[in-house]
Amino acid sequence: MTSSRSFRTILLALTAGALGAVGCVITVGEVDCSECNADVDPDPLCHSEFNEASGQCECDDGYDWENPNATDDFECERVDSKPGTGDCGTDPNTTTNANGDCVCVAGFDWCSSDPADLTCCGSNDTENATTVDPSETTDTDATDTDTTDTDVTDTDTSDTQADTSTGGDTGPADLPTCDGTLEGQTACTNNGDVSGVEDGVAYLCEGGEWTAVDMDEICVFDGDDFAYGCYFNDNDEVAYFCGSGPGTDCTDADDSCSSETLLQSCLFGKLTDVDCEQFCTGKEAKIQTDFGTCDSESLTCCCFDEGDEGNCQ
Repeated sequence: MTSSRSFRTILLALTAGALGAVGCVITVGEVDCSECNADVDPDPLCHSEFNEASGQCECDDGYDWENPNATDDFECERVDSKPGTGDCGTDPNTTTNANGDCVCVAGFDWCSSDPADLTCCGSNDTENATTVDPSETTDTDATDTDTTDTDVTDTDTSDTQADTSTGGDTGPADLPTCDGTLEGQTACTNNGDVSGVEDGVAYLCEGGEWTAVDMDEICVFDGDDFAYGCYFNDNDEVAYFCGSGPGTDCTDADDSCSSETLLQSCLFGKLTDVDCEQFCTGKEAKIQTDFGTCDSESLTCCCFDEGDEGNCQ
């Protein structure tokens, strides 16, 4: 019988193809990936960010350093995934991407090139990460004193982007200045792919201010019920991931069978309706069967063929 973790992996792989509206990527000239420390996060397209807990700059999930020996290049590139088989194993450092394939979480890389080996080992202990000392970022060179000072009372415009670029309190502090060059463009606070959509909040640059995007409204317009959040798709565009169902905040404990064929499952922290009949028999089903019901014991969809009732595939 399919485990809960396997089911969520399959569900993510199937639903990732039904993506909502696509926005525009914030790109101001050439992407700057030269700094990454406690005071400066690189452009989202660098696919790296500073981890306060470790005191190091780390790549997003599914990415690794493009130039691991550089001390001023914090750009990360997408790493090869390994085909998922419904489950990515038990290694807590292994996760799934939008296609349901297995990738390593931030700071880790495959322990071996063996496609069957789904274990991940530490990979971000490179010069990129270890040479960044947050206690020295404002004193190591002459240019840092102007660009990385985080004194909130500082009036230098290069240091107080958090105070002036968001147009009041309508956007997060690390967005670029909302000016004429970005008018009409969208930003997302999730710097990674759909696996981090739960943390994604979208903002629109409009009239010199960042304003929050009503992602639920966009998804409802497209025929869905709510938005899990935003993320960067494979084309580095801001996209919205939509779902069907109540969309209320939830935990795994809220999973239940609301009817013989309808499962309500917690996906990305939102209570989601899963039509088990469609899940098992639809064209996008991982393994197509004749029937699909909601299994109240495992709280997953039970897929089976005629005459084989109860033998979930």
